[in-house]
Amino acid sequence: MIRVNDDENDITFVFAGQGSQHGMMAYALYGANRVFRETLRELDTMMIDLTGQSVISAMYDPPARAAAPWDDLSTTHPAIFMVEYAVARAVMAEGILPSRVLGTSLGAFAAAVVAGAMSVETGLEATIQQAAAIEACCPPGGMVAVLARADEWIPRLAEMGEVAALNFDTHFVMAAPDEGLREIEACLVAGRVGFQHLPVRHAFHSRWIDPAADVFLAYCSTMELSVPRIPILCCERAAPLPRVDTAHFWRVVRQPIRLAETVEGVGGRSLYLDMEPSGTLATFLRYILPEPRRVKAVLSRLGRDEVELGRLRTPSGC
Repeated sequence: MIRVNDDENDITFVFAGQGSQHGMMAYALYGANRVFRETLRELDTMMIDLTGQSVISAMYDPPARAAAPWDDLSTTHPAIFMVEYAVARAVMAEGILPSRVLGTSLGAFAAAVVAGAMSVETGLEATIQQAAAIEACCPPGGMVAVLARADEWIPRLAEMGEVAALNFDTHFVMAAPDEGLREIEACLVAGRVGFQHLPVRHAFHSRWIDPAADVFLAYCSTMELSVPRIPILCCERAAPLPRVDTAHFWRVVRQPIRLAETVEGVGGRSLYLDMEPSGTLATFLRYILPEPRRVKAVLSRLGRDEVELGRLRTPSGC
């Protein structure tokens, strides 16, 4: 069992974006943890005031979940932000505070709020505005995660789509419009390569979302930002963010994610706590880091949420 000693209390909160969502996400934590539940309800009230829609109902009402796949951007975009921020609040209530935050794609919004760079109200509204801009302006498309050597397969797929993420040597994501996705899938099937479609309807991190740029950046120009209290690691720059500007919140969903490069500067000395809904980033980090035991996921796609958050200081070696 790894213990964080007083002289090495270095903790990195990590947040992910689209593709991490699933129905009933964080339901066990919602029932067991008062801080998480109250924070999520507060955010849901804001969501209803802004849009007239309840994210909690969309996540936890079985008839609603059965009626449509969990890929409606107007719901899933704010839902991911809300769950991640509420998880972070619950973890911090246990006295577990981040030394830095790391956000991939949409996760950059929750990361910025936790770091003190923007208010939670601004973060929620920004996710709503971004979803609206992309839905209104961008063609349908999607993303596919590929389980193969990036250096071997990216050149074969480059004419069909664009690289959306380089997570580690044998895991990358391609983005493309619908026709390109079909071509990518056919190529991977022919090559007997494992892949998984992400639950998204648009080709994030590619030129096919460029039509939304002007609309969303116009909104971003109205956002109020502050100097962050703790460092923000940026997966678009693969480096700490020197300053937070409004255009950052477009770049993080437009440019490719470079996860392995981003954590190189931090390395294995930190305890990484994954705040996103499925625990996927924790899995990626275990492949990347020299000490995979120093990674812990709060939530699980299988519903085995870490309801005793105080235990996060001493993650198991599994």
